[in-house]
Amino acid sequence: MGMEELQINLNFVWTIMAAALVFLMQAGFSSLEAGFVRAKNSINVAMKNIADIIIVSLLFIFVGFPLMFGTTNGIFGTEGFFMTGFMSVNDPWLYAFLFFQIVFAGTASTILSGAVAERMTFHAYIIATIVVSTLIYPIFGHWAWGNLFFSDQSAWLADMGFMDFAGSTVVHSVGAWVALAGVIIIGPRIGKFNEDGTVNSITGSNIPLATLGVFLLWFGWFGFNAGSTTTGDASIAMIALNTLLAAAAAGLASLVSSFLITGMAKVEYLLNGVLGGLVAVTAGCNVFTPWLAVVVGFIGGFVLVLSMLFIEHTLRLDDAVGAVAVHGVCGAWGTLAIGLLAPSETLAAGGRWEQVGVQALGIGVAFVWVFPIALLTFWLIKKFGILRVDPEQELQGLNVSEHGATIALVDTITAMQEIAAARGDLSKSLPVNYGEDTAQLNEAFNRMIDSLNEIVTAVKLEMNHVIDTSRMVLTHTQHIQRNIKDNYDSIVQMNAGLQEVQAVIETGNQREDHFLETIRGSVYAFQEYVGRMGEMKRIGNQVSGFMASIHEEKEETSASMVEVHAQMESMKAFAEEVEAMVNLIQTTSDQIDLLSLNARIEAARAGEQGRGFAVVAQEIKRLSEQTRHSIQEIRGSIDKRLLGLKRGIDKIGITYTNLGQLTEHLEKTQQSIMAMLNLVARIDEETLKFSRQFQELVDDSADLQEERQARTEQLAEIVMSVENISEGTDMIRQHITSIATEAEAMVEGSLRLEHKLASFKTRPVLKEQASEDKPAGGNGVIVPNLVQ
Repeated sequence: MGMEELQINLNFVWTIMAAALVFLMQAGFSSLEAGFVRAKNSINVAMKNIADIIIVSLLFIFVGFPLMFGTTNGIFGTEGFFMTGFMSVNDPWLYAFLFFQIVFAGTASTILSGAVAERMTFHAYIIATIVVSTLIYPIFGHWAWGNLFFSDQSAWLADMGFMDFAGSTVVHSVGAWVALAGVIIIGPRIGKFNEDGTVNSITGSNIPLATLGVFLLWFGWFGFNAGSTTTGDASIAMIALNTLLAAAAAGLASLVSSFLITGMAKVEYLLNGVLGGLVAVTAGCNVFTPWLAVVVGFIGGFVLVLSMLFIEHTLRLDDAVGAVAVHGVCGAWGTLAIGLLAPSETLAAGGRWEQVGVQALGIGVAFVWVFPIALLTFWLIKKFGILRVDPEQELQGLNVSEHGATIALVDTITAMQEIAAARGDLSKSLPVNYGEDTAQLNEAFNRMIDSLNEIVTAVKLEMNHVIDTSRMVLTHTQHIQRNIKDNYDSIVQMNAGLQEVQAVIETGNQREDHFLETIRGSVYAFQEYVGRMGEMKRIGNQVSGFMASIHEEKEETSASMVEVHAQMESMKAFAEEVEAMVNLIQTTSDQIDLLSLNARIEAARAGEQGRGFAVVAQEIKRLSEQTRHSIQEIRGSIDKRLLGLKRGIDKIGITYTNLGQLTEHLEKTQQSIMAMLNLVARIDEETLKFSRQFQELVDDSADLQEERQARTEQLAEIVMSVENISEGTDMIRQHITSIATEAEAMVEGSLRLEHKLASFKTRPVLKEQASEDKPAGGNGVIVPNLVQ
């Protein structure tokens, strides 16, 4: 065997093994979907996954493969239908390639199953699978991969340079756009969205099974990507590594996204994140370097989480397993990433932006081709009324309604729901089949129903007693409530009276305090007055002394004034004598003057003989004039002195008179002062006596004030105690009111319970069983043993 033949055989082996791995992905999809849906629908999704690979295997070999890989007319293949033409040739490579492409077609078809799970009829799913495998998938696959079997024929997208090595768009996005149309037409599951648009989480029944499904898909994906080489050579190594790295990076990114958005690691984000990374790397796994595979996968993880949130919370679409986000959005991202990130030398379109344009064109063409046809298909199925199960069947679960299949646990839950729906029929029980794993659960449930039946029966028997007791408690409580209310009103009135008395006493105390303060102030004023009276007495004594001294000096002054008056009278007499002498001299002068005149007259008569006489007469005249002049001066001086003496005598007389009057007044004043001093002495004595009595009164008032303060504090304590009693009584009244309300509610509740118990249908309880269940010393209520 030559090397070429060995390589051919190795290619066959690798392609068949890879196809087998891809076939194993059907088990992965089945496990993933069964884990993500509720148990009542798990058989249905398993049926759909095995049914679609059966249908695809037969229809794709007869119709789908010829449409996809047969001789082209530019739009689809035209040869090989129903194993004719090139399909009838005994070609081992045709068989290997056909096997590989059948499982790929099965993958594209089964994506729909998870998205529309739990509400699409099995018939509608079979019809959709037929349309996908015989029309939608083969024709788009012909445009992108139509030259894979006959390498010399054209495929218009591939000829433009469109690159999708293992099917991010050709397989996964095609299946996802079909799923998107199905989700839109069929609508959400019952209870998924509230009327206000908020989303309710519908938890899967078996997440570990879904996790196993992800591992199976991840394992099969090595055949999906690396097997697309259909060549057993070294190129599969990098493809397998890229597949692993992209899935891991996407899982990490989805975890990070989950923590950033929800604050916790959401399992649905992690599992779908891994799948999103696998889908994203599928298109360029043969041209990406390991580092680029990590980048594409990491971005794909973020894209997956964001697109899931957008589809569910913004578009309000119910994709049960997140298939549209995983296969559609991540598939589009992986396809576009070739143009953005792949090494330029590997780009089929030439330049990078040319490649980006071609990749975007392929993504758009896939959507424009797949989505409208799928939308029309589901719309027509809906028109025929076979798209969605009835609401009752959906609530029951598609396992039963579509396949007549049961799961023991689901059957148990259904039976429990039926018992609950019977609304009080405790005569029913679950069937116990010891060959099923729910036998113990059903048996325990039946024991619980039996115990509940016994309890309800016992409660029915005791219900009348409970009602009578409740009514009696209510009556007594209402009576106590009335008494408490009366006592409370009395206490409130007494408290008000005590507070009024306290207020009056407080007012009286304030007045007494003011009076006592006035007395204390008066005592202090009287003490100060006593001091001032003493000072006044001392000053009066001093004034009396001064007055005595003044009287003595007045007597001396009076004696001196008498002497001065006598001397002034003597001087007056002397002055009068001097005046008489002056008058005499004046008379003498006048006579001399007259003599002089006579002499001059005689001299004049004598002429010359009398000239000497005339001289003498002239001298006498001069002397007379001088005398007259001197006498005038003396008279003027004497008159002044006499006038002064007269005035002095008059003033001295007046002074003497005034001094006498002053003396008289001083004597009277002294007498008044003495009388006043005597009065002050008496007042001082009485004031001292009154001050001592006042001080005694203040001292006694202080004792009375202390005693009154003690009585006031006792009254305040009594008022406080009454207030506490009032508050306590009010609290008791409130509690009694609450108890009365509760008692009334208990009566009403007992009546309602009696009415409710009357609706229970119970089985008779044997007396032997009742006596066994009745505890010793009990009150007649049967308490069954709930733990066995």
